[in-house]
Amino acid sequence: MNASITGASDGQTVVVTIKPSVLLSSSMAASGTIEGGVLHLTGGGNGSNLTLNLIRSDEAAFREQTAALTEQARQINDARARREAAQHQAQVVATELAALQSLTKQIIAFTTKADVDLPKFSLVEQRYKNITARMRNALSRERSIYGDWQASVARSQLSVAINQISIQGTQLHWSVESEREDFATTARELAPEIMAASQRCHRAHVVTASNPAPVGNEAWNSACVGVLDAAQNFQQRLSDLRKAFADIEAVWNTENRKEVEIVRASDIAVQ
Repeated sequence: MNASITGASDGQTVVVTIKPSVLLSSSMAASGTIEGGVLHLTGGGNGSNLTLNLIRSDEAAFREQTAALTEQARQINDARARREAAQHQAQVVATELAALQSLTKQIIAFTTKADVDLPKFSLVEQRYKNITARMRNALSRERSIYGDWQASVARSQLSVAINQISIQGTQLHWSVESEREDFATTARELAPEIMAASQRCHRAHVVTASNPAPVGNEAWNSACVGVLDAAQNFQQRLSDLRKAFADIEAVWNTENRKEVEIVRASDIAVQ
C-alpha cells in the first residue's frame, strides 16, 4: 500500500500509526520491536489485521530487490502470454478443423445427391418423349373421328385431353428446372468455401511412411486431405450435372416444339 507513517521509537520498541493514502481510508495502529536489522510490527484497524517483518536495507539493495521482482513479474507475464497464445492457437485450430469437417460433409451431401439424381435424367427424357407420343396418338384418334355433333363432342374431348397431357409435360419441366436451381444455388454457396479451403490446405498431402504428416498438425492434415478429395468429386459431379441439365433441356425444347404443333393441329381438328 501507499501510506504515511508517524510514530515513535525508543531504539527497541516501536509504535506507529499508518494512514493509507486511499481516499476515506481509516488509520491502522501497529507496534513491535527492533531486533538486529529486523523490525517486527503487528496491529490493525478498520477490521483488518496487520503483520509486518521488515529487514533493514540500503537503497542499492532495495533497487536490486525491485529489479528482481520486476524480472519475476516479466517472466510471469511472458509465461501467461505464451499460455494464452497457445490457447488461442489451439482454439483457432479447433475452429478450423470443425469448419473443414463441416464443409466436407456438405460437399459429400451434394455429391451423394448428384449420384442419386444423375441416373434419373434418362427416365425424365423418356417421360418427355412418352408425353409427346401420347399426345400424337390422341391427335390421330381425333383426326379419325368424322361427322358432326357427337363426333364433334368426341373430338373436343380428345382435344382437351391433349392439352391436359401437354400440361403434364410443362409441370415436369418446371420440376426439372426447380431441381436445377436447387443444385445451382448449393454449388454457388459451396464454391467460394471450397476455393478458400483449397488455398488454406495447399500444403496438405496424403500420409505415407516416407512423407508423414507435419508433427502436431496430423488432425489438420487429415481434415484437409478429406476436403480436397471431396472437392475433386464435387467438381466432377458439378460438371456431370451441368451437362445432364443442358441435355435434358435440349430434349424438352425438341419435344415441346412437337407438342405445340400437336396442340395446334388438335385445335384445327376440332373445328
